[in-house]
Amino acid sequence: MDAAVGALDLLGAGTVFQLRERNLRGLNRAIQKGLPEAAANLVLQSVPKSHQADWRRLIAGHADHRILSPEEGERAGRLAYILALSMEVWGSRTAAWQFLQRPHAELDDTTPIDAAKTEFGGRLVESLLRSIQFGLPA
Repeated sequence: MDAAVGALDLLGAGTVFQLRERNLRGLNRAIQKGLPEAAANLVLQSVPKSHQADWRRLIAGHADHRILSPEEGERAGRLAYILALSMEVWGSRTAAWQFLQRPHAELDDTTPIDAAKTEFGGRLVESLLRSIQFGLPA
């Protein structure tokens, strides 16, 4: 499965919110328009409890039935995309979470889930996952 489609599924596209394009462009449009807070809550359910509080603060969803700002939506989208890409690369949610919670030398011995809290850290995690996916040194 394509990571963008997986990210949309984790965010509840089609159930929590509607969109026409099930790809990165569609995800970007949904984020710019404003994702419902329910989308952030749904993706947070895929995160182990030990990481949920940090990510909830980053996404900043506080009130029910609230629309996320583009910045908050980008963070929720980044989390969903990294989760979906990890599951694509490792083949299962369990294996993906084992990778995401283990410090990695390419990330200055930070865990990928913690590195992904910033935009550039998320880019590094994506690059690392793509290297693994295509059999390049990681």
